[in-house]
Amino acid sequence: MSTTTLKLPEALKERITSAAEAAGKSPHAFMVEAIAAQTALAERRAAFVSAAHTAEQEVAEY
Repeated sequence: MSTTTLKLPEALKERITSAAEAAGKSPHAFMVEAIAAQTALAERRAAFVSAAHTAEQEVAEY
């Protein structure tokens, strides 16, 4: 596993710590899950946009 340094505003760090504690997780695990979820969302959106462009081209050719 590689290491990445994040500079977080103190208020966000406090929110992460509180949310992680409430979820029974470490702040690290909480952030990894949050980043993974946001990455998956961005990938799904990109796939959707790509499919929409393909469909638009197919309709235009029809």
